[in-house]
Amino acid sequence: MKRFRMLWLALLAGLPILATAADVPARLQVCGDEDEWPPYTFYQRQNGERSTVVTGYNIDLLNLLLGRSGRSAEYRLLPWKRCLSEAAGGHYDLVLDGVKVSEREKLFRFPSSHYSTHVGYLYNRDRPVPSLPTAAHLRQYRACGQFGYAYDLNDNQPLPALNTEAKSYPAVIRMLEQGNCDLVPINLELVQGYRLIGLYDAFSSGRIAVMPAPSWAHSEVSFYFMVSRAPDYSDALQTLLSKTIAEAARDGSSARLGLQYLPKIELPKIELPKSDSPKNDQAKSDPAKNRSKP
Repeated sequence: MKRFRMLWLALLAGLPILATAADVPARLQVCGDEDEWPPYTFYQRQNGERSTVVTGYNIDLLNLLLGRSGRSAEYRLLPWKRCLSEAAGGHYDLVLDGVKVSEREKLFRFPSSHYSTHVGYLYNRDRPVPSLPTAAHLRQYRACGQFGYAYDLNDNQPLPALNTEAKSYPAVIRMLEQGNCDLVPINLELVQGYRLIGLYDAFSSGRIAVMPAPSWAHSEVSFYFMVSRAPDYSDALQTLLSKTIAEAARDGSSARLGLQYLPKIELPKIELPKSDSPKNDQAKSDPAKNRSKP
């Protein structure tokens, strides 16, 4: 009754009505990428076969966060572009996870980050080891990524000449193996996740190696639940999620979930470049160029 009187007073005064946590629905509609993002979002496997049950760190954490206020969620995995489009239009309340870039901030609200990944670069052992002393050197190489995903170096600076024809992570690795690109920026936890669920091992052929991100590039990427701005209660949902994410971090429940889904799996040893591509001979001969900043 008190809430009702406050709404009428606001209407009579011509004031905007701000949503509160009480306006957030008891059951939220959530979408994610059908291509899977293990160990954060993926389908359960039964005897090695993919089931229809969606699981992962994102799902368990969001269930935990919403459960603290008596709420729940219904999940559906869609093609990534469709998920983003339909969530932006209000058909879904939020997207399971994504990186924060300026274009997305126009359509989504971002609560506190709920996990981060570490960046590395995959390359083909059969080709010269990429040498990346500055961002400008990236232009000497062909980089591949996955269609629909956001890639940047730092401060929203995009990767130059990025080939994103591949529609899945295994397809990106195949392009690298076939010599269609020289390097692939990758989240190392994703490499671990695919191996963990037995879906794909990028290193099984022995031809793929990993090197750390250059010092001038992102070495860590934060991911967020992306709340659609379309519903009137989007700001309240953003606040609710930020609050419960902080609580879960303080009491250790989010960390415990993380260990369940991503135990310490050893990747093949990260290799530092031992030689330069012939294209870099001029840069090698001029120390000042090696020290230049992008």
